[in-house]
Amino acid sequence: MRQIQICSCNLFGGSNITEGFDEVAKVLTDFFHHDGFLDVVPSDVVAGIVLVRIEQRAQRKRSVTVSGHGSHQSTHFEIIKSNPAYSAAMQHYQDLDIDAAELGDPKQQHALIGNNNNNNNNNINSNHNNGSMNGEAVSYQRNRDDDAIDLKTLEAMSRMSVYALAIYTHLIVIYMRPCTGLCRICCGAGAHSCSSVSTGCACCFPDPGDAKDQLGNRESASVVEGDNWCGLNRTGLSVVTENLRNTELVYVSFKNDIVHKVYAVFLDHEKEQVVIAIRGTLSLEDCITDAICEPVPLDDVGEQFGFDGAGRHAHGGMLKAALGIRAELEANDTLGRIFNNGFGSNLKTPLREKASCAHYRLVVTGHSLGAGTSVLLALILRKNYPNIHCYAFGAPGSVVDPKSCQDFAPFVTTIVLGNDLVCRLSFRSLCRLRNDVLDAISRARVNKMMIMQAIFKEFDPADLMYPQGQEPDSAFKRSIAEFKEQMRTRLVVQQINLGLPGKIMYLDKVKNVTKACCGKNLSYKLREAEYTEFEEILMSTTMGSDHLPDVYFYEIKRLLTERLQHMTV
Repeated sequence: MRQIQICSCNLFGGSNITEGFDEVAKVLTDFFHHDGFLDVVPSDVVAGIVLVRIEQRAQRKRSVTVSGHGSHQSTHFEIIKSNPAYSAAMQHYQDLDIDAAELGDPKQQHALIGNNNNNNNNNINSNHNNGSMNGEAVSYQRNRDDDAIDLKTLEAMSRMSVYALAIYTHLIVIYMRPCTGLCRICCGAGAHSCSSVSTGCACCFPDPGDAKDQLGNRESASVVEGDNWCGLNRTGLSVVTENLRNTELVYVSFKNDIVHKVYAVFLDHEKEQVVIAIRGTLSLEDCITDAICEPVPLDDVGEQFGFDGAGRHAHGGMLKAALGIRAELEANDTLGRIFNNGFGSNLKTPLREKASCAHYRLVVTGHSLGAGTSVLLALILRKNYPNIHCYAFGAPGSVVDPKSCQDFAPFVTTIVLGNDLVCRLSFRSLCRLRNDVLDAISRARVNKMMIMQAIFKEFDPADLMYPQGQEPDSAFKRSIAEFKEQMRTRLVVQQINLGLPGKIMYLDKVKNVTKACCGKNLSYKLREAEYTEFEEILMSTTMGSDHLPDVYFYEIKRLLTERLQHMTV
């Protein structure tokens, strides 16, 4: 770990890892241990992965042919311009950084915008009931019609993706804008004075305990904890969220260890929301939290926070992170002062002279690890804030148990993009992939050099491997069977299946549109999906890039733009 810190110039942390090794050791032992009788080298694993990918692609092609969706027509949205949702969407498209020229006649759009005076978006997903976590049945029906997905839901997804992106701070700015990002960060750093950074100095840096006075009486309403000396993280937040009108930062913590995760609290006056954004995996500490994946019972947590946790389980590391954020919010009384007029009615900000936020809606969002943590944080806070909603972008495929996955639909929206690896990632899916790779190696009928050619050209699976169950007997096949049996009998990690929670909005890849200079521009169609569709890891060239937070941001924004274009026709 120390070597990684040195090689990365401590850019990705590692100094705060003091626990979690026992839990990680359990997982690694279960996944890799084989008593030395399984003779597999790295090149065998690569060949097995290639064979699995070939077989998966063939299965997907057959399923598309059978279902009759081999060709996808352009989606037409039969929503007339007089629909109030259309005007509401047009009013806020600039906040989402959508070029007005992309939406048709600017004069017509200006008129539509000017005729709409309703800025209250507190009723997003208002068709959802509160559900039940107290033993009652949850009456929630999924809408399978792709074209009928609510426009406000899509708009809310696009807006929340900005917050989920912004919490990655200056690193995501430099990554997204390699030519101009550093310049933007350096220019913006001078705009934030030392008074916005809380380090405990009595003069220039008020102590966090004085947050109420700072929030109530200073022009800059934000409290920043744990930022670096030049305020790069705070500047990165401002750069990413600069296109969101009437939004300001209230509190942000950059403390990062196994339990404490980077998060920020925003006031979104445009939508009348209080937004908590939680960062995803970016440090070595975050990786340890990801790896603490043993399911933890929610009985005690449910009793403490007022929901039915009997028989429910959650990802151990994410639950620790959610409890840590909740404890910090309570210690600072951040939400209490917002909603109870403690600093709601007294908060003087650059945007509003006296901002009363007592009626605002609480929204939690995040990407990757932050998405899973935000789901559990919403669950914990739901008793005190019944109208809370969570938007989870690229959440890991192992957040809560199957029963909770369905019960969370009224207050959790999970967004999955294409072949995102992390959304299909769980201990069980990894074990399944490992077994599939070993099985594919045992069924290979050609040498590894021939298999590697399949990386660059199409092959029929039958040309490279025997059909399932028809491969000849061999010592390697017998060792694999022995290995699988050993894994079943000596598991240390509790085998409870975990999945993606809530209402799942899936951006499903439908076709390749055009070839770009560095690849292909892909087209996605938004539809609702079941958590069972994401229990298998799909081997794809985009399985990694589909998980990036900026890809989620751009694809959702592009989907919203296309929807608005169709509405102008």
